[in-house]
Amino acid sequence: MVETVIRRYPSIQFFQILNEPKVFFNIDNAEYVREYLRPAHDLIRAKFPWVKIVSASPIGQPSGIRDFAAMSAAGADKYCDYRAVHIYFEPDLGSPWSAFRVATEKPIMITETGTRTYQRQLGWWTEQIPEMKRILKTDYVFYYALLEQPEYTGYEIITAELDSQGNVIPAPGSELYNYLSSQ
Repeated sequence: MVETVIRRYPSIQFFQILNEPKVFFNIDNAEYVREYLRPAHDLIRAKFPWVKIVSASPIGQPSGIRDFAAMSAAGADKYCDYRAVHIYFEPDLGSPWSAFRVATEKPIMITETGTRTYQRQLGWWTEQIPEMKRILKTDYVFYYALLEQPEYTGYEIITAELDSQGNVIPAPGSELYNYLSSQ
């Protein structure tokens, strides 16, 4: 499947190998590295050496730090160019974001982050994300999610509806969309 996708989209620059494998596929961290990341790495390096490989991220909760470290112990750094993390929690003494940085020598890509509380989205963008970037030494951050359908979960920053002039409607209580569209 990896080869098929890259051939279909030859402008791909980054390719992430799965997403939260333990959560979505019940794949153990060592099994993920051995059975998925390593074979994908070998194929991509042989046929598409310009494509940057991004490892899967564990779940974006404090428990994900342990899974991230377990992937490192299983050799993940040998088979990717970037290590992915998801961050949906604020750091504390028991689960600091810096634990991700300590567990890998590879550059980190934050492939999901955000907050479920509309009133906190703007602060997450203007305060938490810059701090994540500083601590993890990364420029790559992807906010989750612009829009979620069919049900709203609280993470989205816009609704699925348009106003009478055809403009996007920000999610109720979220100031992030207006902030981003004015930049």
